[in-house]
Amino acid sequence: MNPLFRKHSKALDYYDYPDLLEEGEQVLVTEKIHGTLLRAGWVECGKRFLRPDYEFLVGSRGNQHGEDSLKVYNLVARQLKLKKKIPLRHVVYGEIFGEEIQDLKYGRRGTDVRFFDVMHGDMYFDAIDAYNFFAEYGLKGAPICGAHAWSKDLVEKILENFDQSSKLDGYTMQEGVIIRPMRERTHPKLGRVMVKLINPQYLEKRWVIQKKSGDTLTNLELPRAIHQPTER
Repeated sequence: MNPLFRKHSKALDYYDYPDLLEEGEQVLVTEKIHGTLLRAGWVECGKRFLRPDYEFLVGSRGNQHGEDSLKVYNLVARQLKLKKKIPLRHVVYGEIFGEEIQDLKYGRRGTDVRFFDVMHGDMYFDAIDAYNFFAEYGLKGAPICGAHAWSKDLVEKILENFDQSSKLDGYTMQEGVIIRPMRERTHPKLGRVMVKLINPQYLEKRWVIQKKSGDTLTNLELPRAIHQPTER
């Protein structure tokens, strides 16, 4: 396991950290895709003749997989020829979605992927730089919902927009959005600044399905997760 093949930072729940984003700071809002995380890239693995040596790695959120693995992460990486496309010391992060991945299929037969982050060494690209990277190397980015000056009033607008379908197919329910500063920054205690806002309709759908199946509801936390806009 190569420790330089870094796991992706998890987005924090907006309702747990409503003051993490600063009033007026420029943010990018992207659609949160319901799938499984893919990471792939070239990372340093030692030195050869006093020069850094690199290896190409593929993995899920928590695991690294051998290059010849038949897991979906490696199959997607080979299909997209990521080993040839990605420069040294760069790792890309994306979401694999579609048939047999999660309950939202986005109209796909088989699998598809959209990318949302790039790391160079141990630093994430700023939001716009990441999307420029995707364009340069022929990778599809996660759908962009908008760029805004942050305010808490924006939350109500996002909740209203959840009535619209996913940008991936035009009819699937949105799972939610990711909100990140245009310029990367970190919080001294919480780490990378990035929050998620989940579609209440999607949470309710999951709650109903799980309730009908008789499974435990402890992981859904529906009463906490479905919020009404703050009264002013």
